[in-house]
Amino acid sequence: MVYSVTFVVLLTACSHAGLLEDGEKLFDEMCAICCLTPTLEHYICMIDVFGRAGHFDKMKSMLEKVSSHHRNLPLFLTILSACRKWGNMKLGNWAFEQSIKLNDKYGAAYICMQNIYTTSGMQMEANRIEALRMKNKAWIDDSTILVD
Repeated sequence: MVYSVTFVVLLTACSHAGLLEDGEKLFDEMCAICCLTPTLEHYICMIDVFGRAGHFDKMKSMLEKVSSHHRNLPLFLTILSACRKWGNMKLGNWAFEQSIKLNDKYGAAYICMQNIYTTSGMQMEANRIEALRMKNKAWIDDSTILVD
C-alpha cells in the first residue's frame, strides 16, 4: 500500500512539473520492476501527465486501460482540464457528457465545459452549458473546485 501511494505522489509531481518522459518511465517501472498493478489513481495521474503535455493520443490510450466500471468524476475532470488547456472541443464534449452521466449535480464539470467554450469564442454554447447547470441545480462548493 505504501508503495502504491508513493507512486501516486511521484506521478502527480511529474504531472505538475511537466516531466512527461519521467512520468512514463516511472509508471512503466512501477509495473515492471516493482510489480505493482496500477490503480485508478495511477491511471488518473498518467492521464493528467499526458493531458498537461497535450499528448491526447497517449491520454486516450491510457484511458482505454481503465475499465468502464471504474471510471469516475475525477478521471473525467482531469480530461476536461486538459481539454480546456489545449482547446480540445471534441474530447472535452465527450468527457463532459460522461461526467454528467455519472452525476449531473457536479458543478465543476459544467464550469470546465463552459470555460472550454468561452475560451474558444463560443459564448452561445457556454451560455447553454450555464443554463443546463442551473436547470440541473449543479452548484459549486469547496469540494468541487478544480485546481490546476
